[in-house]
Amino acid sequence: MVLGVFVDKIEVDLSVEMAEAMAVRGGILLAMDKRVRKLIVEVDSQIVFYALNQPRMDLSYFGRIINNILEDYKCFDEISFSWVRHTANTMAHYISQIVFSCDGPFYSTFIPDGIAFTVNVDAGFRHL
Repeated sequence: MVLGVFVDKIEVDLSVEMAEAMAVRGGILLAMDKRVRKLIVEVDSQIVFYALNQPRMDLSYFGRIINNILEDYKCFDEISFSWVRHTANTMAHYISQIVFSCDGPFYSTFIPDGIAFTVNVDAGFRHL
């Protein structure tokens, strides 16, 4: 199992759902680039979760991003989308803070020091 996280700085004013959908799309493109075949995508937006798991016709920009994600679905042997409560998504928020403290792009081949702790915190919240 490999842990991958996609974080990007967006300099425009977007809704939380739009930002989450764009992050999912970026993460999927990264997984495709790294030739990942099985993928679990976790989101903490119920709107994005339902849009990905119960697609419907949506001609908005948000809908087009969701449709692009669902088209990329075909590039994986297995892919699933899971909803994680915002309070149980400690690891994503921890890594975001690391990335936002950097000046340039963030890429790492090592696991930052606080990850083991945040994984345990997340696991504890998920079993409540």
